[in-house]
Amino acid sequence: MRVTCVIPARRNSQRIPLKNFKSFAGGPSLTERAVLCAQQSGVCRDIVVSSDAPEAQAIAQWCGVVYHQRSAAASSHQATAQDALREIWAAVEGLFCPDALLWLQPTSPLRTPGLLQRVVGLLEGGAQSVVTVQPLGLSVEEVLCLQDGTIYPVWNEDVGDGWYPPPNPADRHPAYRRDGLCYGCLASAAARGTLFGDRVLPLVTDSADAISIDTEQDWDEAERRMQVREWKMLAHQPSQQDIDRAIAQYKAEHLPTSPRQRELDKATARWKADPSREREP
Repeated sequence: MRVTCVIPARRNSQRIPLKNFKSFAGGPSLTERAVLCAQQSGVCRDIVVSSDAPEAQAIAQWCGVVYHQRSAAASSHQATAQDALREIWAAVEGLFCPDALLWLQPTSPLRTPGLLQRVVGLLEGGAQSVVTVQPLGLSVEEVLCLQDGTIYPVWNEDVGDGWYPPPNPADRHPAYRRDGLCYGCLASAAARGTLFGDRVLPLVTDSADAISIDTEQDWDEAERRMQVREWKMLAHQPSQQDIDRAIAQYKAEHLPTSPRQRELDKATARWKADPSREREP
């Protein structure tokens, strides 16, 4: 399966100026991190950064990936993800003829390469689309919507007026939210201008990774989580003593000894087994 990864990174950001191109956690920018994640996953044949920003073009060139110049209409605040998808797909379809598409928003910097591998695995297994999600901890029947000052139940199919959830929890439908870490779809869905095919599978992700940066508070929280992740990685690194012990054990179990050493080992064993040898005081 030929997979093309698209990273949509427009220049304008209403709440955090140049959000997609700022250094994150003292390292690469959000856009660079998305590119690196796609490269490290090993499942993306082609990687495309789509943007209206010169910063994105420089990143694409530096990382050795394709840059797509997005139109002003598809980069405006009024443009939807579907508007961008239609324009980008028209370009990548002619360039690569992919079988599947991954959509990585730079605003989720905590995603891992392994997540992309799992998404592609589901697509190869028969899914037409895959969406990463987080459980809400309640059923759809419990969700209420506020509109024009009036609140009403979202779910009203086959449950009377919708205000009373089924008494049996087994008859309720768990609610989820999209977490933005990754979207995947087959080419047949992307050609229709959507990331969502007829058969959409959920992929529940680690809640510690599921953060999408929209505000300064989100940015601070994402950096804090990144720091915690790095601390955990450092805490699991072996000490030099552990490394030396492992090397010695490996040598003892796998590396052949010299004939002289084998003779010395046998002599030492015989000496230890001799009951007549003089015991140390």
